[in-house]
Amino acid sequence: MRSNDPSCVKALVNALGTYPNHPWIHKPPKCLGACIEERLKAMGPTAFEGIVWSLSNPKTRRVAARLCGELRITCSVEPLLDALLQGERDGDVIAEALGKIGDLRACASLVKCAAEGTQRARCSAIKALGKIKCPGAVSPLLGILSEALNDRRPASQRPDQATRELVTTLGEIGDSSAVPTLIAALSRVSVKGLAVVVLGKIGDGRAVQPLLKLVKPGFPAQSAIDAILNILRMSAGSLQTGDLQDISRLEDFSDVVSEQNYDGYQALERRVNISCGLIRSLAKDELNRRNI
Repeated sequence: MRSNDPSCVKALVNALGTYPNHPWIHKPPKCLGACIEERLKAMGPTAFEGIVWSLSNPKTRRVAARLCGELRITCSVEPLLDALLQGERDGDVIAEALGKIGDLRACASLVKCAAEGTQRARCSAIKALGKIKCPGAVSPLLGILSEALNDRRPASQRPDQATRELVTTLGEIGDSSAVPTLIAALSRVSVKGLAVVVLGKIGDGRAVQPLLKLVKPGFPAQSAIDAILNILRMSAGSLQTGDLQDISRLEDFSDVVSEQNYDGYQALERRVNISCGLIRSLAKDELNRRNI
């Protein structure tokens, strides 16, 4: 049997997907799986047919989906979408593969998975939408994020990992229509810091005042300052004059932050001097340009 024959590829994928459950293997050696994967990858396009075929087998679907993503097998998009609809068990790795391939045909199915899938599948689907940068995904993702922010259950019962992925993905897509919902996300402790970074990345002036409120002791103020700095660099000319004046009045201060002492396993505190000089200067330059 030739090594590039589809039946050989199927046999290798089957071995990769089933060898851990073989009765005579007490603990499968990692090197065996690595060797099989390397062999399949070395075959290149000649292995694609067999790998895609293996998506139809529930025992090998997970392995085949991962290989489809790593090898960017574009002809696997439709079979992957079919597999995504067939069951929830492998939804996470299938969604991840679709994100790596980056085909816009996957957007609708990934949005559905982001809303209805298991926790792991939802996180993978949301990440994939960010990688593909699906423009049509923004509105449904905002709806999912708004629903998550309105979840009043205790933190231990909320799917906050998916919420964090939503915030990150909206930043990857970079659509300014996400700004109001991201500002609302500043009220959720578990995603506040991430929302600050994403608002700075999008660079919309509507975020300036909410971010200014965070430039104070008790919050990682440097993140808020960095976000404001990015907004100034991206869109200083479109900022409201009042926002620029507020930025120009910011004063330096010292903040106490907690750190972990890994030698003694004790929480330490140190005082950090927060400088607002650069954003003050940029705001004043823009005000001077406006003759204010």
